[in-house]
Amino acid sequence: MKIYTNTHKQLLIKLLYTLLLSISFSPVSAQLISSDQAPPSVKWEQINEPSFNLIYPTELRDLAEQTAIVLKTNIRSISHTLGIKPRKINIILQNRTLEANGYVQLAPRKSEFYTTPPQGGDPVDWITTLAVHEYRHVVQFDKLTGSIKFPFEELGLAFFGVALPSWFYEGDAVLTETRFTKGGRGVIPSWEMNFRANLLEDKNYSYQKDYLGSYKDITPGYYQLGYFMTTKLHRDYGDSITNRLLSRIAKNPIRPYNFSRSLKKITGYNTKQWHQQTVDELRDLWQAQSSSLSIKEYTKQAVPSSKFPTSYYYPQASDNGVIYAIKESPLRVNSIIQLKDGKETVEVVKTGRQNSPYFSYAAEQFVWNEIREDPRFKLRSYSVIHYYDLSTKRRWKITKKSRLFSPSLSKDATKIAAIEIDLKNENYLVVIDTETGNEINRIPSPGDRNLSHPSFQPDGSHILVVGRNSEGSSIIEFSLANKSSRILLDHQIQEIADPSYTGDGILFKAHYNGIDNLYLLNPETGEIRQLTSVRYGAFNPSYQAEDNKIFFSNYTGRNYEIQSLYLDTLHSRDIRDIENSFISYFKPLSDTINLPRAHSLDSTRKFQHKAYKEIAHLFNFHSISINDGEYDNLTEYKPGLFFLSNNIMNTLAVKVGGTFDPDIHALNFQTEFAYNRYYPKFSAAYHNREQLANVRHPQSKEIYPARWREHYSQFQVQFPFSINRLNYNYNINLGIASSYTHRYGINRPDFQNVLIKHIEFPLHYQVSLGRNARRAQLDLAPRWGQNISLNYRHLPFSHLTGTRLALQSTFYFPGLATNHSTQLRFNMQERSGVFAYENIIPMVSGFDQLTPTQPSNTLFLNYKLPIAYPDFDIGPLAYVKSFKANLFADFEDIGVGNQPKPRTYGVQLLADVNFFRFVLPEFELGLKGIAVNENNPKKFILQYSLSYSY
Repeated sequence: MKIYTNTHKQLLIKLLYTLLLSISFSPVSAQLISSDQAPPSVKWEQINEPSFNLIYPTELRDLAEQTAIVLKTNIRSISHTLGIKPRKINIILQNRTLEANGYVQLAPRKSEFYTTPPQGGDPVDWITTLAVHEYRHVVQFDKLTGSIKFPFEELGLAFFGVALPSWFYEGDAVLTETRFTKGGRGVIPSWEMNFRANLLEDKNYSYQKDYLGSYKDITPGYYQLGYFMTTKLHRDYGDSITNRLLSRIAKNPIRPYNFSRSLKKITGYNTKQWHQQTVDELRDLWQAQSSSLSIKEYTKQAVPSSKFPTSYYYPQASDNGVIYAIKESPLRVNSIIQLKDGKETVEVVKTGRQNSPYFSYAAEQFVWNEIREDPRFKLRSYSVIHYYDLSTKRRWKITKKSRLFSPSLSKDATKIAAIEIDLKNENYLVVIDTETGNEINRIPSPGDRNLSHPSFQPDGSHILVVGRNSEGSSIIEFSLANKSSRILLDHQIQEIADPSYTGDGILFKAHYNGIDNLYLLNPETGEIRQLTSVRYGAFNPSYQAEDNKIFFSNYTGRNYEIQSLYLDTLHSRDIRDIENSFISYFKPLSDTINLPRAHSLDSTRKFQHKAYKEIAHLFNFHSISINDGEYDNLTEYKPGLFFLSNNIMNTLAVKVGGTFDPDIHALNFQTEFAYNRYYPKFSAAYHNREQLANVRHPQSKEIYPARWREHYSQFQVQFPFSINRLNYNYNINLGIASSYTHRYGINRPDFQNVLIKHIEFPLHYQVSLGRNARRAQLDLAPRWGQNISLNYRHLPFSHLTGTRLALQSTFYFPGLATNHSTQLRFNMQERSGVFAYENIIPMVSGFDQLTPTQPSNTLFLNYKLPIAYPDFDIGPLAYVKSFKANLFADFEDIGVGNQPKPRTYGVQLLADVNFFRFVLPEFELGLKGIAVNENNPKKFILQYSLSYSY
């Protein structure tokens, strides 16, 4: 969502309402709370307990029992350091989406758990980590905003977002999940690796850069930074520190820089100083850890140099010495690339959207999985398998509407092994015929483990898989002949990944010495030997039998490089002789815990299950707001009071209230309904509003101001449709709307017969089509894109006449250099009757200061390019990430009259900025110089702009 304006008088309002609490376990940055819906076919049940109401799809009854057990066991543990008993909350389990995620929110108060586990992560079952983390957010909310209740939930949400930095509440939740489970991200070296590498490489970034991120450098981000800063607070000041901080903030909610000043009052350090204290301690601890390691060097694969961090994942070698890997860079979207003779020779194929980079190679064939969203219901998605034949350059989709992860090819590329997670959250190892896509074999997970990373034995008879449950990680071997399984390695509090056969051993990634390294398991004796000893982390191992060689990705402090070693020349060590050097930053706190945990509860307890009927909960009024909840355009903000209702399934939204229009000094009233349960979206609205306009008198021909009131009713139906396919996103939106207007109370008696009293049911149709390439991180726009929107309005049921037709289009093309963008926008309109004088297409830059026109078309040419990525602070006020430029030329009435020339042209300078140390929203400041190419007193116009996105 973006907004352009020449004023920022209501910026604080937007800050208050967009800083929402969320958590994402995927590699992408945190997202705002979802307003999407599950498909209407889902049948819901509930477990209604005194502390929570757990709502879940009927397929998840067993998982709901497990979740309820985790919550019942951990509520006291999670909340005891904040000294409160949280209020009851609705918790919804969502099983149709394949994103591993969750969030807590107010307005309305609820939490959602996305139950499909990720393919990697901490060594504990997913639902335990998720429940503990999210419920800690519930406790945080209630501690800080517990006194702000109905009907002021929106105010509480705003206060929470403004009062607490994201690093604090997310870091506190990560600390909680680590202390109160056997896993948690605080026990994973790979999770902290970027932060550790930065400090050991003497990259002394500022507090704001570590917190808010960078386009050009790797930074820890607010989850990792927050975990260490929050944990240090607990280590140095005890478990009461969070309670003390939040209590002080709540007592004076309007104090500027409330958190930093409260931290200073209690500890003597503000946030910036506390960041430095944390960094100094961590540097000492990590330097001591690093000095205890015996670091070895390995053969590096030469790759092109880059100004930006570049990563090569899952390197796999062919028989003829060619290496294939996934390349990740902020400059380009991910693709499988080929390296030969020390050179990156060719891009094989672009991969589409993935939860994390992954592919498998064998016999000149490639497979990988991509995430596909439902065209309408975004809380339903699929993971489908794609196949690419290098010899024929053919690419196709093997499965449709599947839930298959981590596909792995057999050595002869005739079979694919993948992990299926069904709607019951049950895991299966599935084997598929490559040629037909038919299922050959299906084996359930032993012990209800979460499965990941399958790998074939060379002869195709067995498959290795990683399993995870509440006791830790395991390596499992499945026999395809009799559909049996055996545990080769069990109950490891390790992030185990990517096991594969090496002839007489099992190669895998783990972190027994405190750093992610490669290990070899003897499946007969159970002996484990460490193969690599790297500084920061070794990942994604693959074994080439022909040369007895291992390829892997080695993180060097900036890039993931492709490195290799020969298995027969190793000087490996038995892990029994290896000391774990992991600093276990949370450990002193966990040793003080004397409270029950999830795995200690009697798991035989049964809960009462009842049907959940959404129709009985359609209305859920939660907040009185100073606006109708929409802040798309701050310059058009009008003060008012609204009563807002949103049900917890996001299917019905209601607004009832009124505003004061300061421009015409009038009170307006409105009621709106939006019903989004089914495929078409329905909305209805009623407005009683005052209007002020200049009206020409039919006799004197003079223009006079006239004021009147009107009843305005509108009904709209929308058919949204959006999909992602390969490297493109597509959208089709159809809409039809009608309205009825009755005008009354005009203030000039002589205009009684001039003003049109009734406008009966005009019909408005809209069709939008879009096809846009996926954007790399540093792309300023899609490299290729085609977008067309057609609008038509007429009056078939009215005594009035008139039509209005408008076409708007945007086309994107590559620029002259990487991440540059060329944009062409063409718009046209035809109007007649009562619509004859309406301008409904975008106008040229600076039009409000030019001679008024009624153009039939406009054409805009833009060329956007990045300038620099400075990453500098302006004290606590702002953090500047990038500078950009936009060269433009704007035309009117192409093909009408004289030879076309731009009416205005010029340059716009832009900067990406975070204000007041808020992660969201991200702002774009612009200064636009407009040259006027016509006879006009103003030959040059200077404008500034402010836009935001989240």
